[in-house]
Amino acid sequence: MLHSHKSLQKPWQYAQLGLLLFPLLTPIGSLGLLLALVGTWRQHYKKIIQRPLNWVLAILSGWLVLVSCFAFRPTDAFLGLFNFLPFFGFFAGFSALIQTPAQLRQIAQILVFTSVPVVILGLGQLFWGWATPEAWKGVFGAFGCAIAPGGNPPGRIASVFMYTNLLAGYLVIVFILSLGLWIESFQKTEFNTQKSRHFLHLG
Repeated sequence: MLHSHKSLQKPWQYAQLGLLLFPLLTPIGSLGLLLALVGTWRQHYKKIIQRPLNWVLAILSGWLVLVSCFAFRPTDAFLGLFNFLPFFGFFAGFSALIQTPAQLRQIAQILVFTSVPVVILGLGQLFWGWATPEAWKGVFGAFGCAIAPGGNPPGRIASVFMYTNLLAGYLVIVFILSLGLWIESFQKTEFNTQKSRHFLHLG
């Protein structure tokens, strides 16, 4: 799919590739998303910083940094900021990158498609003791996506996620997206069917 702005075509391609690879090859997928983010910020920096919502995120980010300076354990507080600040940057950048319903649909389709191997890996982890090969554990473990045999906690599917609750949250999002895609497809089918019947009736 081509982007509506030629300047964002490469970031859009990187974003799609990153989303496609992220669940299974997290280091490579992360690189793709990072390239998409950097490319978008470089091309549309002025547009991004002019959005009022991004001002709110910037103020909130500054406030979190300030509060962390006076925290009981500043080091832990600053480490905790990595759970928030990068996502603020991603939100601001991808809000400029994703501009049409067709792009949202494409992203939803990618996420639903990649959820299938994630579930398969989870089932293999739980029932057949699948695990990340020792040679890859260092890299994938650093990204929190190493597969532990038997699940985490034991007896519960975690797949490529660190903990089963993270997988559950991911699957809820994917389920909602897949439901939306199904409803859209159903509505299109119904519309085309009614349209065909109308033409047949006129004939």
